[in-house]
Amino acid sequence: MTVEMVAQAIVSEFQKLEICPIYDYWLPPEENPGLYVNLGTSTSDMTPTKHDSGIEELSLSFHVWTDRLDHRGKVADIMNVLTAIARRVKFKGKSIALTYTDRKVLTDTSTATPFLHGVVYFEFLH
Repeated sequence: MTVEMVAQAIVSEFQKLEICPIYDYWLPPEENPGLYVNLGTSTSDMTPTKHDSGIEELSLSFHVWTDRLDHRGKVADIMNVLTAIARRVKFKGKSIALTYTDRKVLTDTSTATPFLHGVVYFEFLH
């Protein structure tokens, strides 16, 4: 199992809900970005163990963006949805466990249009 497979499982489930667009790049769309989610960084780290081939730690982040500074609650709701999906991720014949989550909502004023920027971070063991 790869971190890309886990990310794709979360993205696929999120897309089914049709809450808002989800992208796999950092920059917001040029035309009226509104509310959207994008996949952030992802890493995979294998730790050898004494009795088997090892434990793999998979980590990934999702970013929730909106150009409406008054939508902090909506950003938090979407982060809750992503977390609920991450908790349900399963792969046939493979064990995976969500072991850590972290989240924060920031105000990003680095562009002409200020954004609310929610970051949700997940770690899985496989």
